[in-house]
Amino acid sequence: MADLSISAYDAAVEVAMGYPVQQETVAIGAVSAQSAAFSAGNLGIKRVRVCSLNQDCYIDLGSSPTASTSTEPLPKGVVEVKWLKQGDKIAVIAA
Repeated sequence: MADLSISAYDAAVEVAMGYPVQQETVAIGAVSAQSAAFSAGNLGIKRVRVCSLNQDCYIDLGSSPTASTSTEPLPKGVVEVKWLKQGDKIAVIAA
């Protein structure tokens, strides 16, 4: 089974992210699945790092996201860094 790995950091700069303050994995499947909502960081935002090690997938971000083949692709093994606001979630679906 493939998982999307999510690590959240308090408004850190990309080169000095430090230790994650929130971590989660979301199972990647045939239907869209959401992460838990993210809490506020130091500036009301969080920097999150997302990666799927063994499954191409699609992701979507927002307060009630739904991932689909028309949302952002995330190839397996690629690490993406995103900004999220308090209450935002990440949704994922298999490619």
